[in-house]
Amino acid sequence: MRKFFSFFFIFSYLTSFAQTEQQADSLLALLNQQQADNEKTNVLIKLASFFYALEQPQKVIEYASQAYSLAEKANYQQGMAEALSKQSSAYYLYGDEIRNLEYASKALLLYEEIKDKPQIAYHLGYVGYAHRKLGNYVSALDYSLRCLKAFEELKDNLGVAKVTSSIGMIYFEQGNFEQAYHFKNQSLDVFKKLNEVNGQIENMKDLGNILNSVGEYEQALNYLNQANQLAQENGNRRDYAVCLNDIGRVYFKQKMLKEAMDFYLHALEIFKLIDNKGDNIITLCNLGEVYNQQSEHLKAISCYQQAIQQAEAYKRLPDLQKAYQGLAQTYSYLQNFEQAFDYQSKYVGIKDSIFTLESQQKIVSLQVAAENEKREAVINAQFAKEKQSRFVFVGLISVLFVISVLTLIFYYSNFKNKEINVTLQKQNQEIVKQKEDITEQAGELKESSEKMLQKNIVIEKKNEDITASINYAKRIQNSMLPSIDTIYKALPESFVFFRPREIISGDFYWFAEITGRKLEIGSLKIEHLHAQHAPVTTSKIILVAADCTGHGVPGALMSMLGDSLLNQIVYDKEIYAPDLILAELHKGIQKVLHQGATENKDGMDVSICTIDIDRRVLEFAGASNPLVYIQPDIADMPQIHHIKGDRMHIGGGTARNRNMNFHKHTIRLDKPTTFYIFSDGFQDQFGQEESDTEPRKFLPKRFRDLLYCIHHLDMKQQQEMLQLTLQDWKGKKHKQTDDILVIGVKVG
Repeated sequence: MRKFFSFFFIFSYLTSFAQTEQQADSLLALLNQQQADNEKTNVLIKLASFFYALEQPQKVIEYASQAYSLAEKANYQQGMAEALSKQSSAYYLYGDEIRNLEYASKALLLYEEIKDKPQIAYHLGYVGYAHRKLGNYVSALDYSLRCLKAFEELKDNLGVAKVTSSIGMIYFEQGNFEQAYHFKNQSLDVFKKLNEVNGQIENMKDLGNILNSVGEYEQALNYLNQANQLAQENGNRRDYAVCLNDIGRVYFKQKMLKEAMDFYLHALEIFKLIDNKGDNIITLCNLGEVYNQQSEHLKAISCYQQAIQQAEAYKRLPDLQKAYQGLAQTYSYLQNFEQAFDYQSKYVGIKDSIFTLESQQKIVSLQVAAENEKREAVINAQFAKEKQSRFVFVGLISVLFVISVLTLIFYYSNFKNKEINVTLQKQNQEIVKQKEDITEQAGELKESSEKMLQKNIVIEKKNEDITASINYAKRIQNSMLPSIDTIYKALPESFVFFRPREIISGDFYWFAEITGRKLEIGSLKIEHLHAQHAPVTTSKIILVAADCTGHGVPGALMSMLGDSLLNQIVYDKEIYAPDLILAELHKGIQKVLHQGATENKDGMDVSICTIDIDRRVLEFAGASNPLVYIQPDIADMPQIHHIKGDRMHIGGGTARNRNMNFHKHTIRLDKPTTFYIFSDGFQDQFGQEESDTEPRKFLPKRFRDLLYCIHHLDMKQQQEMLQLTLQDWKGKKHKQTDDILVIGVKVG
């Protein structure tokens, strides 16, 4: 069921991608039409809001920063405040509560200056939320109560419900479950009446956590599953991941470690997908607890250390406290009491520092409030005293200034009128001459434009002819490739992720199924000399992934040559061992292209797998292309294995290296095994994460990690995750670098 919901979530995200691009383009077009800075500021803020709804914080920051710069330049305070508020919301999505607090506080000050009461109320709540996530509970409660009073004065029921929910969480995190449950239930009732979905998700999730804390596991799961379903239906990826983590926590408390592990790992996948490095800290700590219960203490240490690194970066003291406590417990299990004592001391120190910070911040807040009141009283008194005398003085100066200006204007205008008349006569003569020149140039430009238009028509016609020819070549190449249905029939749990860079591709895949009475190669069937009704038993399946020299038309020509030679080797010569197929393919390429006698050095990198169904083994050989496979170890934990191909290419070189020997690797299939063969297109794709300043390649290590992270999904979901990861990595700035081919198979 969890896999189904995950697939539904990813599918919904992909289908909405085209629509969101159109909406973004329409807003960008509107931006280019505006002239005034204030209008541009408002459109930029709309763009930031649009990308906030899509949970793309980098885009929110980009457009909100531009909006703030324009608004500041024009002294447009409303725009400045809204831009700061959007930046605060972006850091909320990142889980970076330090910057969330910084920008929310700045926005609050501006809204107070322009006396925007609704926004003052909301931003008091945002500041209170950030203080709570940072463990500053005194400040959190102070801001939340001020927020509640402001919403009550405005008679804003939705605002009252939101801040009531926030107050409930403050009580929950301090261990007062009764008060927390009261406030959360009260808030949920209002959200249901108002049909506000995000508020319902938040409160049902928190009620589930409260019930989990008091041991009411069945009711806790009921609330959390409702919140999880609502988050999926509304495309809310952050809350979806948080719900997965919280459900895992319920299973952990019931000692159902496998179920807890599944939900935690799934939550981490979603957090990684949306680049949320703040909210995933608690999931890493929870995962560490599971590993400790399974006596895998080294893995637990790794999880806690990652959590500490991120908690320190984002100043999240409660999460840092939990990570220190977890490491202290882990080292005590390993009987490393020195390290255990060290981390226990840090845990206690964090606990004390939270109290100290709360006290200091409360005192500072009171001092600032008192100073502001005194300063305001002094300013008002001075202003009242000086107002009358300043009015008289300014009035007198204004009258004298107006009289002086009018006198100067009168004398100056008489003097300049004479000069202007002379200048206008000269300018009229120049304008007549320029008009004649412009008319002549316009004729020349018209003639040049007509010639250019004719050339463009010829070029467009040639481009159309070339594109039509390449599209026809694509149909030929597609007919050459094996039918995906044929592969699925033999290997039901498999996928082929094939993305040419151009219309036609230099990467290709090849498939053969060898049976007791017939040989199937792609869609070609060759009958052997057996009785018509003899039983058919599959004995071998051959799968090939090849990357030819170049891409586009040259690569496609090489791929057709490779396909033809593979048909001859497997069908005519009946060679099935992958190392021998590679050797024959190498000789065939050199012979057909007359390599050694000419300057031609074209070739291909190839991975070949032969699955022997009867012996339950996988045989692999590679020419510069590897095999990655995942099998459970003796403790039934999935382990990733990487077999490099021989550092030799098929084809190329001289006649002296015509006979080449390749190594064959044999893998037993007595355990569930997932294996992948692929070209280098995915790992060589240029792109960048939000933290990168320069583009870089995806790289083999990151690609293997991706395969390990998705191997437990069904094959259709794996293919979709590859597509989604590729799109996120290259984004809109980077084009596809090379042809991409990835084949995945699950057996056993």
